[in-house]
Amino acid sequence: MRPVLVQRLLIVLLACLLGQGATAAHAQMELIPVTGSRLTAVPGTQIRPVLQFTIVNHGAVPDTIRQLAITNLTNGPDTASQDLLDAEWRSLSVIAWNRTDPTSVPVTGERVVEFTNGRAVFSGLVWSLAPGDTFFVNFASAPSLSARDGAVLAAGLAAAEDCVAGQQVLLAGGAPLTSGHDLLVEGSVAAQFELFEVPAGLLAVGSQRNPVLDVKLPPNGFLADHLYGLSLANHGSALAGEDIERMEIWADDGDNVFTATDDVLLGELVNSGARWQLTGLHERVPVAGKRIFVTVDIAETAQLSRNIRLGLPLEYGPAVEMESGNDGPVDRAVENKASQGISDTDRIIVTADFISPETVRPGDRNVNLLSAVLTNTYAVGQVLEALTVVNGTVGAAAATTAEL
Repeated sequence: MRPVLVQRLLIVLLACLLGQGATAAHAQMELIPVTGSRLTAVPGTQIRPVLQFTIVNHGAVPDTIRQLAITNLTNGPDTASQDLLDAEWRSLSVIAWNRTDPTSVPVTGERVVEFTNGRAVFSGLVWSLAPGDTFFVNFASAPSLSARDGAVLAAGLAAAEDCVAGQQVLLAGGAPLTSGHDLLVEGSVAAQFELFEVPAGLLAVGSQRNPVLDVKLPPNGFLADHLYGLSLANHGSALAGEDIERMEIWADDGDNVFTATDDVLLGELVNSGARWQLTGLHERVPVAGKRIFVTVDIAETAQLSRNIRLGLPLEYGPAVEMESGNDGPVDRAVENKASQGISDTDRIIVTADFISPETVRPGDRNVNLLSAVLTNTYAVGQVLEALTVVNGTVGAAAATTAEL
């Protein structure tokens, strides 16, 4: 190799080394990720850490963090516009404290910020770091009710410029700075289902296709889906076969009203003892959701005064199975509060009305114990003259009726 060429290469190499040294010398504020692990979260759940790091002032003078901009790094089963990806997040919050000073209290800037155009900017911060100080920073959020099943919510600093301070900033490990605190979205929750309450009423013996459940199923976030299976539970006293001769599920034709001649019959549910089930479906659920109806046929031999109160149960696994895996609800049941009684004519039918369970303490007053709906099937008005209520109290220890 020619001596002149070798000399030029040495000069270039020396310049590069000097440039790196100058950069390192000026990078006085260092952001270091605090490694975490991926968590599973359902839409609308409580907030969890999504990004953690420390800020170290390596400089010889005090400095102040004035702004932090966090980037939405979400990925999932399908690509989408940035506004849809941003909508998968609940609000992003931040908290920080000085690890160097044991007497310090947590400091925050703007407590809550939304992702907009892929960024959540926390401005107006006044985080003062003396030389040698270390700040611990925690960002927290959760999937919104618009999050897709299977989406991985992730956040980070895309560049060193996203941390605004007086000195030059260095991202340890390079950009983007992430900490591994991703959130994997799993399942659907009750708040994503829209229940249209079927009012209390009477179902005549021998009647057919009586609506007893009306609910809109959610899509998979901003993606359409397909209904694969459905499980229902009857919280009333009516029995399969003896009282309920047939139960069917229908897809609404778009007018939000059940009409057997217009809506699409998806199939007949089969009773397995504790629940009614239908699988093998492939009904499309658009992004706007899909409204379904459930109807029952009442047997001619049905026992009068028995009742029906349908819902999507929780205790038997996902009541709604979707092709995408966005099954649910996974947090609580979705069910009617009112019930439909079975009757014939010329009688007063008493049906139970749902009361939410609650904890009571000795001395509490005006506690709701019973709610009932009385329906008059006579052609003329009737007068309630007496009502007998039975004490159904149970306890861990044996007791006499008088003691109860």
